[in-house]
Amino acid sequence: MPQPTGLQASGLSGTMPSLTKLIELAQSRGQELVQLKQSQESDLKKLDDEVAAKREEKTIAAQNNVKELLKKKEAMMKDAKYVTGACALIDKAIAKLKRASSVGLDDWQAIHEEDVPMTDFVKKRIKDEPSELEKLKKICGGAELTVQGSSIHFVGNKDVIGQLQTALIALESGYEEWLDTDDEDTLSLIEVRGELTRLAKKHGVEVSREGQWVHISGSAQGAKKVSASIKGMMSGKQDIDCPKKLTGAAKAKSKDVEPETGAIVEVQRAGGWDDMGIIYIRGEVECVSQAGEIMQAWLDEREGLKSEFIDVSNEPANSCDTFSGDLAQMGQWFGVTVRGPKSCGTLELRGPPQKVSDARGELNRMLSFYKQK
Repeated sequence: MPQPTGLQASGLSGTMPSLTKLIELAQSRGQELVQLKQSQESDLKKLDDEVAAKREEKTIAAQNNVKELLKKKEAMMKDAKYVTGACALIDKAIAKLKRASSVGLDDWQAIHEEDVPMTDFVKKRIKDEPSELEKLKKICGGAELTVQGSSIHFVGNKDVIGQLQTALIALESGYEEWLDTDDEDTLSLIEVRGELTRLAKKHGVEVSREGQWVHISGSAQGAKKVSASIKGMMSGKQDIDCPKKLTGAAKAKSKDVEPETGAIVEVQRAGGWDDMGIIYIRGEVECVSQAGEIMQAWLDEREGLKSEFIDVSNEPANSCDTFSGDLAQMGQWFGVTVRGPKSCGTLELRGPPQKVSDARGELNRMLSFYKQK
């Protein structure tokens, strides 16, 4: 008996009937095969009983009959094996036909399975709002959709995969984030330089500002990139006082420094120490550090001066009322400019190199005195 395969196992060949009719025919063929299998099992049992009876006779003729019966059993078992295989194929065919029907397909051969990736935001949204998954199923014509890890397992017509991907993008576009920058002045500088507009356009999201807060909305992926970029631009910060007479030249210098370092360098005629101009440097920490070194070295060369920065944030003198007066007297005595202590607890001594060195020695003695006091 040849082994039935594919549609032959269900007795279905030639022109394909409707999916409903296919299921009916497959189930009917399956029942026929089950009945055949049961009949074979009954015949095999009868044959086994016959073999057992002949063996009890213990005659030469009976033993010869046993041999013939065993040959017959071998052929019957071979046929039974084919029928068992055919039953398994029919069961698989029926399951596939029913699955195709459950996802709204007319052709069982069109059924397709695929894992469609989704973002963490979309995954959370579907988890929080189960109705979103039902909406996706409707968009996909009743396809079977299940969440598996960071993907949606799709079973249905391959032609609607694109519709599912478009719907997932639309879901993701509902992402929004409020970013607290905690530095309104730096944020204003970034905004004036057009960085917020540039990032919004680059990543296809909406960006607006309210005080020190930035509102970002659109796709989760684009919004998170914008958020990370803004945080990066605000991570580094350095301010350098600049004489008003050099602010024009400093602006020209900044045009070279910005592309070289990647930092934002903004020069203004007001805002510095003692009515001086100021150089604002913002961006990633390493970029700011590099740009600050270049601008400080340029300023030192133009003025013929040097600056030394001393951290006094943990010094007892920093909290003493008379410390500022002592610093002013020290500056006059040694012919240097003393700026600070600034908000970060840094003190700047600026003047001719030798005078700065002498003033630093005196400052060390002052700090030692305040510690003893």
